[in-house]
Amino acid sequence: MNYKAAIAFLISLFFLTNSYSQVTYFIKYKNYVSRSSISEKIKSRQFIHTQAIPALNKSNFSASYFARDLGADDPILSRIVKLTFADKNSAQSFIDQIKQDPSVEYVQASNIYKIDSMPNDSLVSKQWALKKIKAFDAWNITEGSDSIIVGLIDTGIDYLHPDLKNKIYYNPGEMGTDRNGKNKESNGVDDDGNGFIDDYMGWDFTDRSGFPFDSTSGDYLNWDNNPMDDNGHGTYIAGIISAETNNM
Repeated sequence: MNYKAAIAFLISLFFLTNSYSQVTYFIKYKNYVSRSSISEKIKSRQFIHTQAIPALNKSNFSASYFARDLGADDPILSRIVKLTFADKNSAQSFIDQIKQDPSVEYVQASNIYKIDSMPNDSLVSKQWALKKIKAFDAWNITEGSDSIIVGLIDTGIDYLHPDLKNKIYYNPGEMGTDRNGKNKESNGVDDDGNGFIDDYMGWDFTDRSGFPFDSTSGDYLNWDNNPMDDNGHGTYIAGIISAETNNM
């Protein structure tokens, strides 16, 4: 079950929104407008009087036919022009003016449509938090990235959990074999020099659930490289962040 954190969605939406500053419009001219006239408009990129928008720079937009190849000869498709603007401000000023042109039949913004994303996990409908943070709306735009690494400071993590075992980040500095042919995961050496020995998948800073009242269990004074969760909270949070998706 995948319950991605709300902050991850907000960050993803921010970068997605700001990654696509270009805007595209389709301009359909009425049937009485000759094809040669439309062709000239595209070549010169002269669609409106420059006096209407003095600051409009032709370098801020590109123009081409909507249809190509066989569609270029179609009496309707051949009268649709594709205009791509560098930014929304330039586009809006232009569109406001061209809509006043009586030879223009319609102006249509180019929108990107995608299939809605719905995880097939059997309990997804029972997760009230997903609706609360509008997770399904966010997943329709992006489902995150495997290149993002999240450091979790909590009660540990059940790294054997079926929804998490394939999501664990392994420290490359403590993986493989050393110069003596020993496994870096258990050779007792701080191979990556970060101050922790054999921390190939995290570190257990405390494992005494009853501390300071119960001193009979745990290894509070003996830190180790086994971050297994003895409480459950850390595993719960890890599931919110990056649990496996679409695994029923």
